[in-house]
Amino acid sequence: MGLLPDLFTLTILINCFCNVGRVCDGFVVFGRILRWGSSPNVVTFTSVIKGLCLENRSMEAVELFKQMVVFGVRPNVITYETLINGLCRTRNTSIALRIHEEMGEQGFQPKVVMCNTMISGLCKEGKMEEANGYFELMIQRGLQPNVVAYNTMISEICKEGKMEETNGYLELMIQRGLQPNVVTYNSMISGLCEEGKMEEANGLSNEAKELLISMESNGCKPDGFVVFGRILRRGLRPNVVTFTCLIKGLCLENRSLEAMELFKKMAVFGVRPDTITYRTLIKGLCQTGNTSVALGLHEEMGASNGEGSVIFKPDIVSYGSIIDGLCKDGLVDKAKELVLEMKGRRIKPDVVVFNSLIYGWCFVGNLEEAKGLFVEMADQGLHPNLLMYNTMINGFCKEGKIEEANWLLKFMIQRGLEIREFYESLQGNDLKGN
Repeated sequence: MGLLPDLFTLTILINCFCNVGRVCDGFVVFGRILRWGSSPNVVTFTSVIKGLCLENRSMEAVELFKQMVVFGVRPNVITYETLINGLCRTRNTSIALRIHEEMGEQGFQPKVVMCNTMISGLCKEGKMEEANGYFELMIQRGLQPNVVAYNTMISEICKEGKMEETNGYLELMIQRGLQPNVVTYNSMISGLCEEGKMEEANGLSNEAKELLISMESNGCKPDGFVVFGRILRRGLRPNVVTFTCLIKGLCLENRSLEAMELFKKMAVFGVRPDTITYRTLIKGLCQTGNTSVALGLHEEMGASNGEGSVIFKPDIVSYGSIIDGLCKDGLVDKAKELVLEMKGRRIKPDVVVFNSLIYGWCFVGNLEEAKGLFVEMADQGLHPNLLMYNTMINGFCKEGKIEEANWLLKFMIQRGLEIREFYESLQGNDLKGN
């Protein structure tokens, strides 16, 4: 007669299945435990609850949690923490709070890590009032929120634009002997830049002044650099996120050339820009009419890709920004070259790129190229907007090409656009003989 595996062995097996995302297999083993007359213990239940939470099935995990009582099994700290973490990750913080209260009633003291999870979950759901209340409750119960908890609160408050409240958390953090890190300051810089607050950057180190010298000569003194100075004074090294936040702030205020100067200074700190840095700067340059500078940056990055340098991977966003800028400047041939480059990189043009090109060809009077793009868009299942149709129809009419205008009208109808909407959008455009 063969030996049946005991509860310990089966629980290990369940845990293995659940850890690798095979919860269904875990339940099969769980059923064997019951059929063989064994009683699952707290480790068995917790393993399955963990597996369900890893698959974002937290509500099923709650139901299993309730079944533990039926089997007379008392949850332990790990059970509670696992379930609360899963509920927060799936944005079920209201239930997580109830489970948390039950945990306290059972005499279990939550750990700081679990409290951070609660704060993070509440913040992600936009429940800042509850997050703030929970934060204060932690302190009242003698729990010291750690840097992660403070950073989470500061980050979300910055997104709401409440910078004075953010400073309060920063000061409280320092008073309690916690050291703010780059993540802390990155959030603050981002918030300040988003608000566009500008004032003199006081108290910066010599290294920071060297970084800002070219900007100060142009009267550029972002408030974000006050926080940048704090980073340096505390002996922290600014990273790519720090610089990207500042560059974004400058671009939002249409000061892209100053952002370009800051970009060049990143090397002073040994910081390499990433794709988000390039994308942000290229977009900002194009929006301020500095497309040639953006194009130079694009070409420079492509030429420098290789060993020992950052690998810049242009995407549809960066390409779209430059192509749009080139078309508005009438440099459609260059824009066409970039489209071919995109396709060579296996990046498919989207509606934004097509619309930019159609506008560009109409702008330089090459309506045949624009017409060809309409057909190409249709073949790819994309649809020009009404503005693009109107641009082309106006172009055909100005050149006396009424038949071409009629062709485009039929094309619109075939693509499902309402003729009434089309005529209303024309607002007096003279298109007779339809």
